[in-house]
Amino acid sequence: MSQHRLQIRLNVRGERGYFPSFLPVNVVDARGQVLSTGAVATRHATEFRYERGEAPLFVRLTLPNGTTETQPLQTPDRMWRDEVAFSIGDDAATSDWMAWSAMRLNMKRHGGALLSHPGMKDAWFQLWEKTPDSPRWRQIPMEEQLTNLPRSREAIQLEVRSSPNPRALVVRLDSDTPQVVSLPSEETSVLVTSLRTLSGVVTPRVVVGGYSPNAEAIMEFLRAGMLSPVESMLDPGSKLAHQLLRDKVMDPIAATAAAYYLLRKRDWDRLPPRWLDNLTNWYEWIPDAKLIRATSQIERGMPMDKAAKLAVETLSRFLDHGIPLFAEANSLLSDLLALAEKAERPLDTRTAKTLRTMLASSRPAGLSFGFAGKAPDKPMAAHQAFERRQEVRGGQLLAEAARQMAVLTDFETIRQPPTLDNEASRRQFRLAAETLRLSVDVLLAAPQRAVSGSAAKTLFLQNVLNETQLIAR
Repeated sequence: MSQHRLQIRLNVRGERGYFPSFLPVNVVDARGQVLSTGAVATRHATEFRYERGEAPLFVRLTLPNGTTETQPLQTPDRMWRDEVAFSIGDDAATSDWMAWSAMRLNMKRHGGALLSHPGMKDAWFQLWEKTPDSPRWRQIPMEEQLTNLPRSREAIQLEVRSSPNPRALVVRLDSDTPQVVSLPSEETSVLVTSLRTLSGVVTPRVVVGGYSPNAEAIMEFLRAGMLSPVESMLDPGSKLAHQLLRDKVMDPIAATAAAYYLLRKRDWDRLPPRWLDNLTNWYEWIPDAKLIRATSQIERGMPMDKAAKLAVETLSRFLDHGIPLFAEANSLLSDLLALAEKAERPLDTRTAKTLRTMLASSRPAGLSFGFAGKAPDKPMAAHQAFERRQEVRGGQLLAEAARQMAVLTDFETIRQPPTLDNEASRRQFRLAAETLRLSVDVLLAAPQRAVSGSAAKTLFLQNVLNETQLIAR
């Protein structure tokens, strides 16, 4: 069967990065069977080769949020197309420049207005950075680093300037415990929006964008366990693989994301030690590279005593260069810490405790590495993180109990209990009422948390929104 050529054009609205963005495509038949795979890129048409089978055939583009876009390969009059085009980003109008992060949150969901959420009036943001001449993190004024703060009913967008130093965001939403979120060094976009959980509770959430579209696409596919789309993007002969694995200087963060994928596949041929050495030594501000290099060396095969020693060497100065960029680092950190405990000369107590506490209080923000804590070097203690999770669960129980009460009766019948027809209904009502009472007790018992760090350098969301409204009037 002869090969046919197809020109595919891809447009991603609000795209960022120095070179094109890539996404996986498949040619499929009417039953969804995949006939051919590949990847397409923005900024220039991609030539795709496939074999024509029994019509109809379709070309399907897979997006990082798990959805797909499909185009038929035949016109209505059954003529074969020589060119198709995909345009991505039109449905993510809340955030044009955060194409992957915004779509990852599914902006089509039915959620409440973010700004009317009760907890958002106490929301605040802090920016922390670590300079080479200082062993400790320091808080810097947040408002001075912002280039823009657009907002809508569904989302608030913070655009943060680039910096050569490791940075992290400390954010508190919904009167919750402060959360530390890793930031890339490039110009960064922080999206604050609401997320509806499976139980129906709507809660604010923060997601970081600005890693570059290719890095975010690769890491999002990995997070969802979708390895085949990444394999299509990073096929050994693809342009993206060449740019990331050969010309990594153009986008080292995306190269790091590709290395995470190759580490999962144990593809040692495309993850040679020298390449990892260069990624680690050239870009000290990407701590993930150190974890990937050490893990790959150990998994290639190494005696236990040498593996434990390498784990200690990797982690001993690890925190000097910030915190990992991607949440994928959690499992690598955990494995190396376990090995370090078996070393003849173990990791120093302070570093080991800090790393263990980070993992115990882990709270990723989308793809980003994150944990509960007051500052990047002050993660929440393990027992406090456990207690806080119980408090959050109590809040969810309260919302669920209130929903059940609304089904059983209305507000008037709460003040004057109804006459229920049968014992089963009375038991259901008593259970909902008791759950509501216990949940309220848990929430009322939670202590009020003051702003950590410097209040003068903190961005209080309500103040900013009030100023914006005054200017608009």
